[in-house]
Amino acid sequence: MLVVAGIGTGRPWEDRFIDLRVEDAAEPLPELRRLLRIKRAYLTAGAADDLEEKGDLAGAVEKLREAISIAPEMVELGVMAGVTMASAGDVDGGCVLIAEAIRKNGRWLEMLRRLVVVDLLSAEVATAIETRLAAATRPQ
Repeated sequence: MLVVAGIGTGRPWEDRFIDLRVEDAAEPLPELRRLLRIKRAYLTAGAADDLEEKGDLAGAVEKLREAISIAPEMVELGVMAGVTMASAGDVDGGCVLIAEAIRKNGRWLEMLRRLVVVDLLSAEVATAIETRLAAATRPQ
């Protein structure tokens, strides 16, 4: 499935909205539906990025929640939403989403640390997240 702009800009990477292929799928139509749903979730996450860049963290969180509802199996969307929520001040709410991702794959914790190194997450927010996650996993 290829969807392109009606009028080209001369920049094919911007003119190509959707480019999905299912040549090798045993059931191509269900696979195409799945891929299109995931693409829509990532487009919605991209809209969240745009809002975050403009300083609208609340709007970004809402868009990320929408992306999660479109493709709940995409763990990275939960991490993105959790980081944005924590950065917006809802560290507890963000930790719920991040902890769920870490339960599925512990390497997400290392990814959080790397976000700090590349200035995509403040050290203070990362420390708050790690502290809450450690407290949540401590035996009672």
